Amino acid sequence: MKNNIINFTIILIALSLSSCKKEVEKEYSLSGYIYANCSVPQPNTPIEIVIPLTYDPFSGESGGTLATTTTDSAGHFSVRYKSKNASAVTIRTAAGFGTYDIISRVPSNNINNLIAYISPTTNIEIDLNVLKQSNPGDTLFIQRMYDPYIAFACPITNKKIIASNIKLDELNFSDNSLKSTMSFRWYFKSSPDVYKTQKLIIDKFCSDTVKAVIDIN
Repeated sequence: MKNNIINFTIILIALSLSSCKKEVEKEYSLSGYIYANCSVPQPNTPIEIVIPLTYDPFSGESGGTLATTTTDSAGHFSVRYKSKNASAVTIRTAAGFGTYDIISRVPSNNINNLIAYISPTTNIEIDLNVLKQSNPGDTLFIQRMYDPYIAFACPITNKKIIASNIKLDELNFSDNSLKSTMSFRWYFKSSPDVYKTQKLIIDKFCSDTVKAVIDIN
């Protein structure tokens, strides 16, 4: 009986010691190019690799700056950072330069040749698919959220809307590629409080064109 008690005590002590072990920091590499826009590199710019939250509930790690570096004359950067359990980080221009999140949710898995833009743009081609008509004399308004609207007199027909060099909001990293989102809403003049919205996933930038369909129903 005494031996059993001793063995049980040893097991408890071993479990206690193992639970007190600190998680080992892992080292990651991240490199690529940062552009001011689609064609001009962002040279000699201090950037930070950060966990943007004060505390990340998913990783259990406190937020803050993990590493800093500066782009070279061609906008290239290369940095190594250590983290216990950060699944993703944000690339941000350093404080004093005008802090700005360039790209978020960059996975911590040694990414090289990343391309990021401070002011990215895209081209959009929207097919307007008219499934519901309004009364003649009415007007259809379509707008990117809070931007000036485009107006079409009713009755309307299926048509194509092409917009070039549309400035995008913050980029994020999803499914191993850069993405952004853009929301459109549409409504009729006769019922301005009844509107519908549609979110577009932007995965093409600069000279490329994103194609989408908006159903008017």
